[in-house]
Amino acid sequence: MEALPEKRDTRLDALLVGLVALGVLLTVLNRPGALFKSGGFDLFVLWAFPVTVAVTAYVRFARRYGWFEIAALGLWGLASVVVMTFLGGLASMSSPPADTGPATDLVRDLALFGGNVLALTVPYAAAGKLRRRSPFFAAVCAFLAVVALFVVAAFVTTRL
Repeated sequence: MEALPEKRDTRLDALLVGLVALGVLLTVLNRPGALFKSGGFDLFVLWAFPVTVAVTAYVRFARRYGWFEIAALGLWGLASVVVMTFLGGLASMSSPPADTGPATDLVRDLALFGGNVLALTVPYAAAGKLRRRSPFFAAVCAFLAVVALFVVAAFVTTRL
């Protein structure tokens, strides 16, 4: 008798899409000149949402995991986003200030949000996928998120 293929649970896939869509929506709603424009809320969306999406992607691809892994990945991701955004800002200090307006700020915020989501989610998803086969390479993937975040932060702050 032939074994049935394993049925995928799509709830985490839907959660990932929903989190990204909510992050984009909140970034757009928190544009300059908005009624509830808040710097703290802006940082929450640009920093905490990408970490949440990345950890959810890790959970999606890692079949078994411990709470300490999730906590460690979340803290590592949040610290990485904060430090790399700061270093990307330092890297852009030598470039002349760009003429910014509300549209430019919105494009920069959307690029930073999307870049942070990709830079964290791809290595975390790869780490989740490699977790059982090669724990060493899974850890390397998770640590490489810092490099991707630095590239995103440096590109967005210097080019946009």
